[in-house]
Amino acid sequence: MKRALIISLFLIAIFGINSFAQEKKLETQSQKQQIILKPYLIVGDIIYIAQLLNNVEIHGNEVESFLAVRTIINNTLLTIQNKNLQATDSLVVEMNIPIAQNLLNLLDRATIQGAHADRYKRFVEAIMESAKQVQK
Repeated sequence: MKRALIISLFLIAIFGINSFAQEKKLETQSQKQQIILKPYLIVGDIIYIAQLLNNVEIHGNEVESFLAVRTIINNTLLTIQNKNLQATDSLVVEMNIPIAQNLLNLLDRATIQGAHADRYKRFVEAIMESAKQVQK
């Protein structure tokens, strides 16, 4: 009887701690999704990254993430087209932290030609700098 009571209390404590941890995790994820990064990106770099993303291999469990990233990039390309921006113009692209993380994760797998290393680096650094500004 005592043993059953102790085991029951132990299980209740474990489930309570687990539930609290899950709530904290969901709260943290929700906060990240609400934070919007606003990197200043060069139009030519955005176009290059859009082309680069089309050649990245993804796994089945990454389809949703890829589609979310592609939606942001495609919307940005439409904005570029509608505003008749030139390749050397700058543009602020708004994205939440999970989208930015997924974008960077996908780009990590991209195959880049050496001639385009500066574009790639400039794009990634702009996103990272935007994230640093949000942290401050």
